[in-house]
Amino acid sequence: MALATPFASAQEDGGAVAPRWEAQAGDRVIVDTDASLIYLVHENGESIVLDGLTGQHRNVCYIGRCYFAETPAGEWVIKSVEKKSRSTTFGEGRFLRLFQADGDGGDDGRGRTAYGIHSHLQFDIMLKDKLEKKGYDKEGKGWRSYGCILLSEDDLSLVVASIDANGGSITVSTGPNLAPPTPEATVETVPSWLGLTW
Repeated sequence: MALATPFASAQEDGGAVAPRWEAQAGDRVIVDTDASLIYLVHENGESIVLDGLTGQHRNVCYIGRCYFAETPAGEWVIKSVEKKSRSTTFGEGRFLRLFQADGDGGDDGRGRTAYGIHSHLQFDIMLKDKLEKKGYDKEGKGWRSYGCILLSEDDLSLVVASIDANGGSITVSTGPNLAPPTPEATVETVPSWLGLTW
C-alpha cells in the first residue's frame, strides 16, 4: 500500500491513495526493517513510502535451512526480475533477488543471496494484522516473512518500474530505522506560497 505523504507511517496515514510515482533513472530502494517500510527514492531525494513486511525476529527452518529470519542489514543490488510460479510464498511469482552490492560472498561466491523482494498471497491479511496490531503482529512491526521483503502486487510493480527505468537493476539499502534524506529545496521544489525568492 503506497502512502500519500513521503515520510508518514502507515499507521498515521490510514492508507490514503498515493500520488502517482513516476519511475526514473537513478531511483533506489531504502528499507526500514524496524518499521517494515519501503521507500522508493529519486536521485533528487523525492520519495514515496510503501507499507510492507520484513523478516521475523526469531529462528525459523525453511527449505532445508535453519536461521534467524530477520531481514539482514546491508547494501544490495537487484539485477533482474525472476519469474517463479504463482504460489502462497511468491504471490503472482515475481521475485527481485538481492545480490550483495560488493559482488562477493552470497550463496554462489558472486553475491547471490536467498533474499529478495516479492509479494505473498496472504499479504493483505498480514498487512492488516500489522496495521491493527493483532494476530501474529501484536506490536505492529510487520515482521512476518522468513527474511525477504514483502510488498503488495501493486507496490511491487512500482519497484519493477524503477528497475526498468534503471536499465534492469536497482540499488537497495536495508537496516533498522533507515529513511531517505530530506530532498534539497530548489526554486523548482519550494511551494510558491512560502514567498521565498532565490
